[in-house]
Amino acid sequence: MTSPCTLIRQFSPLEIRPLPHLDFQAGFNGIPTSAPRLVGIVQVRSKEIHQPLALVQITLELWKIESVVIPSLGISNHLSDNKCLARQVLFPLHSEHPENNIPPNDNNYSISDLSIKSPPPSLTSDWIVDSYASDQDNPSVHTHNRTTPPIPPPHLPNASGSSVYQPPYTPFRSVSTTSSSNDTSITPFGDQTPILSSSSDPYATHRVWSMDLPFEIPFPENSEIPSTFELNRSGTICSTKYELRAHMSLLGVPDITTTVPVSLSRYDNLSSWGMYNSPTNIRQVSSDGRVVVEVSIPKLCIGPSDLVSVFVSIMPNNGSKIRVQQLSLSLVEYITFIHPSSSSPIVRKKKVLRYEEDLDDMKLTSEGLSKSLSKPFPDIDFEDANITGFTTTSDLYSVQYMLVIKVQLYRARNIEITNPIIVSPVERSRSQALLNEIQTRVLDVRQSHGGVVLEENVRIVRASDFSKNNMFAYLNDDIVLLS
Repeated sequence: MTSPCTLIRQFSPLEIRPLPHLDFQAGFNGIPTSAPRLVGIVQVRSKEIHQPLALVQITLELWKIESVVIPSLGISNHLSDNKCLARQVLFPLHSEHPENNIPPNDNNYSISDLSIKSPPPSLTSDWIVDSYASDQDNPSVHTHNRTTPPIPPPHLPNASGSSVYQPPYTPFRSVSTTSSSNDTSITPFGDQTPILSSSSDPYATHRVWSMDLPFEIPFPENSEIPSTFELNRSGTICSTKYELRAHMSLLGVPDITTTVPVSLSRYDNLSSWGMYNSPTNIRQVSSDGRVVVEVSIPKLCIGPSDLVSVFVSIMPNNGSKIRVQQLSLSLVEYITFIHPSSSSPIVRKKKVLRYEEDLDDMKLTSEGLSKSLSKPFPDIDFEDANITGFTTTSDLYSVQYMLVIKVQLYRARNIEITNPIIVSPVERSRSQALLNEIQTRVLDVRQSHGGVVLEENVRIVRASDFSKNNMFAYLNDDIVLLS
């Protein structure tokens, strides 16, 4: 039988985990009515059998990490931007540490449109920490039920009445006792570097063996959080990544920090949305007025394995003896960078799909000419066909796509028609299934006053719960006494 010491050493003192069988992202980013958010659990475990943890504070932060590499810019070709989008004090109360309300002098922390603001007092749960430090005889594991739904019904106004965005969520858990109450909040501020916690106040530290702290970070309705993205095209690299960082402050020792990557997706650019499947008609006359071209684009959003298709109609206007030489269809990728040393944006473009049809100087009669052009996406004729991006916009860069139709004529000016098109990372079959899931989620949010996802309990094993020198071990991530 494995000894308890061996079992304990397999655990990290601080871990961030998603809910069982789920991802960190709940709801659908880009669809505000689905109440998108990040949910999970921060687990704290003591690795010493006879020494509980002397905790001062546990915080959780959501970071966005952007990076851009532009080879042709020389020594200043690399740009990066790291931002803390949200900071939540999980333990103890946020109000017991007012210094955390002071923004640090650090450019990495910025109050941007993506920052998740602190909830109004009227929507804040009460949380009591005095019970964690009491020496009264209590059960070895304390559970605090979460009884308040995380967001109010969508039809209710913001309780704060403020013009500044306030997330419609009640933070995370509710604990009620006869003691005084304080607020738990989310703030875009945080301590950048680990510090030595040297407080001698006995009420500022809490001796515990283990804790399970559920968290829930809502996404703002009035801001766009881009998808996780990474693209390397001909040496030009742009990426957006996210990670959760948990910091545990202990008495007299450096902070312990753990990070976990988080993959975020947006669902407002699915190719199955009806707004992207209405035909778009474009009419253009050649610069000499001799030919009229009409183009019909059946769908304005494409995904992997989709067929990019257009219908082209060419009619003579006031010319004769006009011949059509070639029709072509192209999809061009535009990567736009915002560089501090450049007065204008830097644009890199590359064709990612091309289809040509030679008509061998076909005569344009009075009845005109109609053709259909189509090709699967991505185009396997390109060497980097396996490198596919999608439409996205971030702080340092944006990736957009343009559909280009060219008509090459003889005895008339050539015509070129361009129209923006959205490229989605999701296949159309999967997109349709996601629409059904989104609809179900939105109905759940409306009917359950927020579609509660986080139903976990706060679980705390305090040092005072072991009156004797009992040994303990972990079983299925729960601490248990050994007989």
